[in-house]
Amino acid sequence: MGKKVNPHSFRLGVNKAWNSKWYSPKKGYATMIHADMNIRNLITKKAKSAGVDKIEIVREADKLTVNLTVGKPGIVIGRAGKDVDALKADLAKLVGKPVNINILEVANPYLSATLVAQNIAEAMEKRILPKVIMSQQIEKIMSAGALGAKIMISGLGKKKQVGSEKKEAGRVPLSTIRANIDYAKYEAKNLNEDNRKAGIRVWINLGEKMGFE
Repeated sequence: MGKKVNPHSFRLGVNKAWNSKWYSPKKGYATMIHADMNIRNLITKKAKSAGVDKIEIVREADKLTVNLTVGKPGIVIGRAGKDVDALKADLAKLVGKPVNINILEVANPYLSATLVAQNIAEAMEKRILPKVIMSQQIEKIMSAGALGAKIMISGLGKKKQVGSEKKEAGRVPLSTIRANIDYAKYEAKNLNEDNRKAGIRVWINLGEKMGFE
């Protein structure tokens, strides 16, 4: 299995849950899938600075609920709740029905692969050397209580050349299905005058877990 299968989908139904929870007959399935993609894209764009970790969409009859887990809830909520109200209005306009948003805070940002990947991308865009930021993030991940972590960055090197960097610590058993592996991929942009990009992948071993909420 190794790097060929997404660690999240590999563990669905074991210790990972679906990020979209709804049922649709075959005829409307594709429409709802595209609607979910549009919802995620809109939220990611509007709440980018808040550090979006997870977007869970729950559909019930005439009700749509979005459980939004972020690193900085205050940015999403805004002063007196104005920003979250505006986000609700945008989503309601997009899907054609009222939308309820539950905002949750990430317990520890360094145990979230998504937020770690975003941190690395932001640092690289500020011209911090990949090896430096990878070492810093690995150290913070392990200090936060993870059993292992691995970071890979691809797309480095000179113009017309593709290189990669890798840093890891502890154990990250990708083939052990009971291992609770948090995984994320992200893209760093505008890395030099040629607008080079780099792909970032992060694996964090949170221990063993069976079952999910």
